[in-house]
Amino acid sequence: VHVSGLRFCLDAIVRHVPKCRLFYASSSMVFGCPDVEVQDESTPLHPDTVYGITKAEGMKLCQEYRENN
Repeated sequence: VHVSGLRFCLDAIVRHVPKCRLFYASSSMVFGCPDVEVQDESTPLHPDTVYGITKAEGMKLCQEYRENN
């Protein structure tokens, strides 16, 4: 759901409504167990659960589409 389903949605947006904006809600699980107490956009992604891994992959997929479409 977090990767394949998202990719299908992004493909449809690019193909049919390229001006559409998609909000992808992520999770703190993408950080795993960070060394700092407060995370932000500069905190490295180190997911340690399957859920966190797929959410991090979804974030990367959105970034890829944003930069290349």
